[in-house]
Amino acid sequence: MITLNRFAKNPFKDLAMSMNELYAGATDHLQRMVAQNPGNFLAGRIAETTVALAATRGCVSSDLVKLGLRKGRTLAKDQFREALPAAITKIHAGVVAEFGPKAPEVLECFSQGRSIFQQVTDDVLGAKLAATSTAITARVAQLGATLVADMNALHATWSALYAASESSSGAKTMTEADKKAAKAGLQAELFKNLLTIALAYPEDQAKVDLYFQQYLFQDRKRTEVSV
Repeated sequence: MITLNRFAKNPFKDLAMSMNELYAGATDHLQRMVAQNPGNFLAGRIAETTVALAATRGCVSSDLVKLGLRKGRTLAKDQFREALPAAITKIHAGVVAEFGPKAPEVLECFSQGRSIFQQVTDDVLGAKLAATSTAITARVAQLGATLVADMNALHATWSALYAASESSSGAKTMTEADKKAAKAGLQAELFKNLLTIALAYPEDQAKVDLYFQQYLFQDRKRTEVSV
């Protein structure tokens, strides 16, 4: 039998894993969560991981950044926008189901309809999501906590993705303590993601492989040891 307490160990704290490897693997992983998010079940994880990645940017060598991490952040943002119409449609349907298609509450929550979220530029999208999030949150008693949480997660995720994409790719000067804290934060978020995905897809190792490209988290010169 597998030792049960091994599942309490965070694999992303492997001492042999460099910061560059951790960051490269996490960047790809974030893109995969954005692209594969049925039912929006990873919305919170996407938001938290994006923030953690932004915090670790200054820990990563400028060479690695130049090799495509900026492109990775932009791709994650673009994938969010591709998935947004379906997510907004689901939330809009919940509001309509509660108040009726011609109710003033629907207009207050979606003052310009649903298509506006596809039409506006990146720099305006955040304001549109914020307005809808505020209106829906004010009606939590009627709409329920789940729908409100989904809308707030969309707003939080976009805010983090947009900030990461727009920020300079230049390495920020950080103290060793800052670097250690940022790395630990990213490791913790990745572990939470792994557990969340494992709980969503119990005993489905293929799903874990879909979300985590393990080779990115390790030196390709190192040989993985089977346990």
